[in-house]
Amino acid sequence: MKGILRSLITVTRNTFKRSVTVLYPHDRIMVPYNSRGSIQLMVDPDTRKILCDGCGQCEKSCPLKLISIEVDINNKKLKSFYIDISRCMFCGFCEEACTKKALKMSFNYELTEKDFSALKYDIKKLTKHARPKLRKFWKT
Repeated sequence: MKGILRSLITVTRNTFKRSVTVLYPHDRIMVPYNSRGSIQLMVDPDTRKILCDGCGQCEKSCPLKLISIEVDINNKKLKSFYIDISRCMFCGFCEEACTKKALKMSFNYELTEKDFSALKYDIKKLTKHARPKLRKFWKT
């Protein structure tokens, strides 16, 4: 009898509490500052060039070996940069290993796609959100 009364009190107490869940597509929660989402390749806002010099530290630090980098030896420029986000566990080791601060974990956590090939990010996809937007000063 005591157990039934205790459970009844618990149910009535929780009935009038505020709901913890949210209706996801319509309501969004605030993402904490230290959360880790998809990876971005940072761009210098002044020169608009990618900060990565192709040293390969992020490639070595990735525990799942999902990062592949190709560097042009003659010009010492970054030729290609690929990350397989579909298998990434968002540990942040690549961001910590980068000495140039060229990699950054963003707050973007909505990474659903219909096929896995769309989750293989190249330079264009990695710099899409990191590139600074030009401001329109003149009305057209």
